[in-house]
Amino acid sequence: MIESQIILKQTSVHLIGRFASVLLGVAILGITTRLLGPLLFGIYGTALAYLQLFGILMDFGLTVTTLDALGRSTPAVQKKIISSLVTLRFLLSTVVTAVAFIVLQWFPYPPTTRQAIYVASMLFIFYSFQQLFTSVFQFTKNTLPIVISEVAGRVVTLVGLGTAAF
Repeated sequence: MIESQIILKQTSVHLIGRFASVLLGVAILGITTRLLGPLLFGIYGTALAYLQLFGILMDFGLTVTTLDALGRSTPAVQKKIISSLVTLRFLLSTVVTAVAFIVLQWFPYPPTTRQAIYVASMLFIFYSFQQLFTSVFQFTKNTLPIVISEVAGRVVTLVGLGTAAF
């Protein structure tokens, strides 16, 4: 298969997966909104907005760096690069999350909001690793595992929320 056809196929798979993921995300958001009600959904939104500020720092450009470093290296060196990037991602996630928790002490949030931030921070750590592995799969031109895991995660979330709501 020609390189351009491989890229087109992988882009199509990724696009279809993203579309399905967005549709499932809208359903998840609808159920979450109804399940939590205005007050708790406001706390949920505040926690995600606060953590999003630190989520940007958590990436630290590693997504782009991963693709660049893998593209410039030989297959023998690529495993070392991926290993180093996973370690770096872990360290960055830990440090940034700790900083987020420290800075949180200066905000006048009620205990419920603080607890929501603590719990939601785990989501951001997992998401940062998902970004790293997405880069690796994109480099190998195999986006199907990305799509399957993302859509499966959304389906599990939707089923869990649906069970809780009804």
